[in-house]
Parts: sequence; C-alpha cells; structure tokens
Amino acid sequence: MDKKSVKLYRLFYLILMILILAELILFFQSGGKKSDHTDSSADPTVSSDLAAQFESALSNGRIEVWYQPIILSSNEQLAGAEALSRWKDGDSLISPGVFIPVLEESGKIPQLDRYVFQTVCRFQKERFETGKELFPISVNLSAKTCMQSSVVSEYDEIFTEYNLPDGAVSIEVTESSEMEKDRLSEVVREFQSAGFTVETDDFGSGFANYENLASIPYDVLKMDKSLIDGIGSERGNHVVHSIIAMAKELHMKTIAEGVETADQKEFLKSEGCDAVQGYFYSRPLSPEDFRTYLGSR
Repeated sequence: MDKKSVKLYRLFYLILMILILAELILFFQSGGKKSDHTDSSADPTVSSDLAAQFESALSNGRIEVWYQPIILSSNEQLAGAEALSRWKDGDSLISPGVFIPVLEESGKIPQLDRYVFQTVCRFQKERFETGKELFPISVNLSAKTCMQSSVVSEYDEIFTEYNLPDGAVSIEVTESSEMEKDRLSEVVREFQSAGFTVETDDFGSGFANYENLASIPYDVLKMDKSLIDGIGSERGNHVVHSIIAMAKELHMKTIAEGVETADQKEFLKSEGCDAVQGYFYSRPLSPEDFRTYLGSR
C-alpha cells in the first residue's frame, strides 16, 4: 500500500472512531433512544390508520413532492434540489418522521419511492419540453426499495420513458442495517452504469455508512445536519474538516444538509464543501413555490 493510501485509511478510521464516539454519547444521553423522530410504533392506532390510508392519500393527491434547493458554496448559484414527500392532512402536514416509519414497517415505502421518482421525472420533463434550464433533482430510495432485485432496471425504464438527459435525476441511497454491503455496492454500481449520480444520504447519523465508504464508490457524500450543528466548536470543526478532506481523497463531491446560519455557510465554503442545503437558503418548497423560485434565478 502506497503512502497516500495509508494516509487515506488512517484519516478514514480516525473519522470513524470520532463519529462512533459521538453517536454513543448521544445514545446514552438520550436514555438509549437513537433518534429524536416521532416513534409511530408507540401508537399502533396511528400506524394502522396511516398505513390503511396511504393508497387513498396517494391517489387523491394528498401526498405531494416538495423541493429543497441545493446551493453551490463557491458562488451561491443553484446547484439542484432534493425531492421530499409531504402528506397533507387538511390544512396541515403529517410529519415525515411519523409516516415514513409507518410505510417502512408496513412494506409500502417502495411504492412511495416510486411515486416520488415518477413525479420528479414529470416535473423535469415539463421544464425540458418548455426549454427551461434543468437542475438535477435527487430522489431518496429506502433500503427496502434498494433490496428489490429489479430496482435499477425498473427505475431506468421509468427514466427512459420520459426521455430526459442524463443527470436530470440523481439517486440518494438511505443506508440501513437491513441491507447487506454487497447488495448495496451492487445497486450503487448498477445505477451508476445506467447513468445516474448516486449519493449517500445522512452521512454521520448512524453506523452503517462509515465502513461502506471504503468499498462503495458513491459520487456524492451528504453530511447530516447533526454534523453541521457541531460547527463552531473545535471538535465539530475538526470532524467536518476531516470528512470533507476524506471525500476529496475519494473523489466524492460533498453536500452539507441542515445549514441554518451564515457562520456555518462560511465555514463550509472555507473548507471546500461543494454545496449546501438548509433553511439558511430555503425551506422545502411546494411545487408551485419551487416553480416560482426557479423562475427568479
């Protein structure tokens, strides 16, 4: 192993140890609860009601695809957007932290993933046919979706039907302990062979994705908001600096999620993070508001 490879692996395992330690501290501080998302399993009635209502909500247009802009750090120009699902309940919205776990537990999450992907393709087709500039939009795929044997061929067929140029839609993989590393690597490589950019989502929020970076050739690393919240402290700055440096060594682009302050934005720019996403620039936007937003750029 050459000196550069030795340096890279040392940097990787240093980051791994730091992040695992931070995760353990948060785990024990929260009394053993790893996530602050609403635990829908604590209310079986809510879970069963949402699972039963899902198909109806989908067909009646109560589940919408919203878009959160992603901004280039270098010049603050629009780099793209992430597609996010929203479930309308009258005049309010049901939190994704509530309905996403329900759909995962009921086995219906692949149906939502497919719906979001098709909706984004239609959105991009509309812009493409009217001569408007296309910005890449990323779509999240759950572990359950990625474990389906025909997932890549199915999504590539949908994309091809819309006759969109390569790069119009990218794939965000949400890793899970349910998914074997070999299968994950296979899915990532197959999507890339089909012309898709593949991103690893929420890096820093769990254990599964740390070791996978050494063997799975993602195109983009998206740092979780929990890491960005640490910017401003000495340790937090060191962790983010090291992750960006590691990503560069691995020839991966970096996107920071959950950027909410000018200080965070400036620090990420100074460290060479490629793009940022968060409330500092924009909340997730409804389709109508996103069209207006794009028209103003």
